[in-house]
Amino acid sequence: MPEPEHELCPVVVIMGVAGSGKTTLARALAAHLGWTFIEGDDFHSAANSAKMAAGQPLDNSDRRDWISALTKFIRTRREPCIVSCSALNAVVRGWIADGLGHAPAYILLDGPAALLQERLTARRGHFFDPALLGSQSATLEPPDEAHRIDISLPTQEQLRLAIAALAAVS
Repeated sequence: MPEPEHELCPVVVIMGVAGSGKTTLARALAAHLGWTFIEGDDFHSAANSAKMAAGQPLDNSDRRDWISALTKFIRTRREPCIVSCSALNAVVRGWIADGLGHAPAYILLDGPAALLQERLTARRGHFFDPALLGSQSATLEPPDEAHRIDISLPTQEQLRLAIAALAAVS
């Protein structure tokens, strides 16, 4: 049975490689806007998490079910959402748009590899093996339409830039 039609709700994806600060900015932006925050990593299968923890990069065949589960959940929310999701390449972003029924706005967190590596090495309790940063960086295809924000900036400055970027597209 087809899903009932409903109004498309705004979705903003905070994207980038591991360690870029997606979750931090997404939480701050969601709190500022009063929107729902969704952690994209929560929708990885156990097999995907285990693969990354073992230092094996995901490929698009691994990402397909993850993105499907994530977009299905977003559609059930039926409210504006800020989503942290790597969304590394055009194929994945196409699946996101197809799953949502529209393309979300993208904010790309970008910055120096040394800072990313430093953050990943210091991070505790996360399944992502820091050795995978190189494969994620190689997979990243920055979308032309994404608003870029430098990860070297303090979170409050990143938030200010994200709010300004969203105001410019509204």
